[in-house]
Amino acid sequence: MLEILKDRGNMIDEDILLISILSIKGQDYEIKPSLTNEGIVYSIEGKVLPIDRLQELEKRGIFEIKSYASFIACPVCKNLNLSIKFVCPMCKSDALIKADFIVHYECGYVATVQEFTRNDVYLCPKCKKVLKTVGIDYGRPGISFRCNSCFNVFQFPLVLIKCNNNHEFKVDETEIINYPIYKLGKNVSYYSKLTNILYHTSLRINFEKNLNALVFSSVSGISGSRHFFPLVIKKDDKLVAAVEIILDISELHNILLKTIVKSLDIDGKVFLIMMQKVDISKFAAILNPERIKIINVNSEEEIPEKIISNL
Repeated sequence: MLEILKDRGNMIDEDILLISILSIKGQDYEIKPSLTNEGIVYSIEGKVLPIDRLQELEKRGIFEIKSYASFIACPVCKNLNLSIKFVCPMCKSDALIKADFIVHYECGYVATVQEFTRNDVYLCPKCKKVLKTVGIDYGRPGISFRCNSCFNVFQFPLVLIKCNNNHEFKVDETEIINYPIYKLGKNVSYYSKLTNILYHTSLRINFEKNLNALVFSSVSGISGSRHFFPLVIKKDDKLVAAVEIILDISELHNILLKTIVKSLDIDGKVFLIMMQKVDISKFAAILNPERIKIINVNSEEEIPEKIISNL
């Protein structure tokens, strides 16, 4: 099925392709956050998804949080796009050089190795004496920094961080924001199976009924809320039916109650697909047949035909 979806490109809802790709990944597959100019995003097989998209998929059980990744942020505006600047601890100038330094003990002059080197010997630029023995005539403190404004020499510069909104702060003032690292959730296999059913159903509805079948879509409720359904069927942007499917008996109560709530808020019919063997007699009193049409099937293969015949 994955090859068919890829061949059809943009004609197929991206959720179908995404879930199909995830269904062939192992349980060790991780989706980690990364920082871009647009903020924190997640990437799956080259497809960039914003964080709110991952949160939606988490709610549907396609992803679960495995751990967290930390990012430093501006303590003022929480901006993550930061730049680092090294400055002199004395005068705060950023006119620094980094080099290997020599200290002449007798006169106290400090400069780079290059400044002391004359014809393969070390000659103090200040007092003009030749330096012969390290540890006696001179010291080699190693790689250090020098400020070209105040000429202070130091091993560790002051680190300042600036965000895109021009707030400047020290390292110990930074904010730490954690973003989830996701792993595949328990519902990936369920949605993979559901995807296969919905894909073929939507094709038949589109071509046979001249309707617009949207897989994994949402419907705006009368209250203004948006309600997610596995399949939404429209004609000229008007809702014909929203389809809910119960494939897993363990999800019966959860899905059934949510479907009842959603049916009260949308202006259209809800088709509730379930297996013949499922007993929902205790819900009969709150199932409004004017809003919810229960469609029983004997097998998953019957679902496309049953939906189409009830349109």
